[in-house]
Amino acid sequence: MITLKNELLAAAIHPTGAELQSLKHANGIEYMWQAEAAWPKHSPVLFPIDGNKKNNSYFHGGNEYFLPRHGFAREMGFEAKKLSESEAIFTISDTAETLKKYPFHFQLSLRYTLNGNQLSCAYEISHTNDEPLLFSVGGHPAFAVPLTSESGYED
Repeated sequence: MITLKNELLAAAIHPTGAELQSLKHANGIEYMWQAEAAWPKHSPVLFPIDGNKKNNSYFHGGNEYFLPRHGFAREMGFEAKKLSESEAIFTISDTAETLKKYPFHFQLSLRYTLNGNQLSCAYEISHTNDEPLLFSVGGHPAFAVPLTSESGYED
């Protein structure tokens, strides 16, 4: 787990999936869903597809490929580089396994940055050859609702 922290926020990001698992304010409020059996994720990264295809398959270059719903990045181990107390970068690249599902050479990096009372996440995607890179990317953050025991879902 990589933890970023400043005077107002602490963010915990797991290298598997570069998944933000906690975003906690100094006042004790946890903003992220704390995973349960019904949905054990907090904030999965969706790449190289956001959503799904019919029968989880698609054709490219005359070949059929199978991609699970929302792709594979959320299950991959990212290389974590902590740059400072308030910024970290997580990176994956294509592998022999990913090329079986997604025949493109790529590098995906997520840069998390704390700045005051804000956390930003930037997605950086590049291809490592001359072929066009076809992809979609997204996040699926789950926020804790209600935020406090004194409030309700409607709040």
